[in-house]
Amino acid sequence: MIVVDGAVDLPEEAVAWADVVAVPARVRVDGQPFEGLPAAFWRALRDGRSVATTAPSVTDLATAYGCGEPVVAVHVSGDLSRTVARAREAAGRAVGRVTVVDSGSLSVGAGLSALEARRLVAASAASASFEDVRRALEHLPERVHTFAAVEHPTWLVRSGRAGFVTGHLSTRRPVLLAVHGRPVVLDQPRDRRGVVKLLARRVHDHGLADAAVWALGHADAGDIEDVTGVLTAMFGRPPAFVVPVGAAVGAHLGPDSLVLGVMR
Repeated sequence: MIVVDGAVDLPEEAVAWADVVAVPARVRVDGQPFEGLPAAFWRALRDGRSVATTAPSVTDLATAYGCGEPVVAVHVSGDLSRTVARAREAAGRAVGRVTVVDSGSLSVGAGLSALEARRLVAASAASASFEDVRRALEHLPERVHTFAAVEHPTWLVRSGRAGFVTGHLSTRRPVLLAVHGRPVVLDQPRDRRGVVKLLARRVHDHGLADAAVWALGHADAGDIEDVTGVLTAMFGRPPAFVVPVGAAVGAHLGPDSLVLGVMR
């Protein structure tokens, strides 16, 4: 069984997979629990309403882990959220075997790690021992590169996440971040077009264009088809999946942001 949290974005078809369980973050809009549709969530953000998220509780995670099967739990970076710490506490309460993986990433970057974990677990059932899988899981964070393009950095400030960012951050321009544990400022181009160009250049300069797989997440971005086209041309193949980011990520990055995950 693969367990993820709400800051791990997976392909849409994953909701139908019997061996994947998502434990959502708790979202509040203007102090009230929010359980509406994504369109209503993005509208609330764009309207400037107060949006806050809370990591899954230890009890929520322990319930998900208590499925009666061995569990691999892939979670958002422990440097960005309390989820990993709570996951380890929950794993200590579980009766069965629970392996907690700190993805060091978020959104589709963590999603790629979860999909690879699922593949590894399936392979172990057929041939490899779980000890081999455990060693492979330890190296997952090293294989994933995640970039976040935040169109309006004021959202990082409003959500209290600006303090997690390493490097000088101006709220007047879009910012491109590299996320490996904590986010690091790479550059702040003048406009959206510059961000997309810089994103493509960084992937090329890091030798990631030949990576095995890539995925793209977006925060209600109207130009997502154009961005996908630019990156598809650069990678030479289409993405494994393109999805809207969930509320747990969108509340902090803000509308129109992009997240690119690349796995070697």
